Amino acid sequence: MAAALPDGSYYTVKEVAGFFRVSYMTIVRMIERGELPALRIGNPTRGAYRIPAEAVTGLIGSPGQVDAPDLPAQRTG
Repeated sequence: MAAALPDGSYYTVKEVAGFFRVSYMTIVRMIERGELPALRIGNPTRGAYRIPAEAVTGLIGSPGQVDAPDLPAQRTG
């Protein structure tokens, strides 16, 4: 039986980069430094990341954030 994703909504790295108008690699580096939690899907070293919606909304409330972007509807896991 396949393992199920935890409950909640997730975004791709590309989607999160688009929300904040930063590069794809900026988001990847944030994940790798532990600044942004993410799940890795597939291969442990090359798999795709999925970022919980709660982590994205947490970035919006972070100190130093002046203008928060309007986020599109959340995907469900």
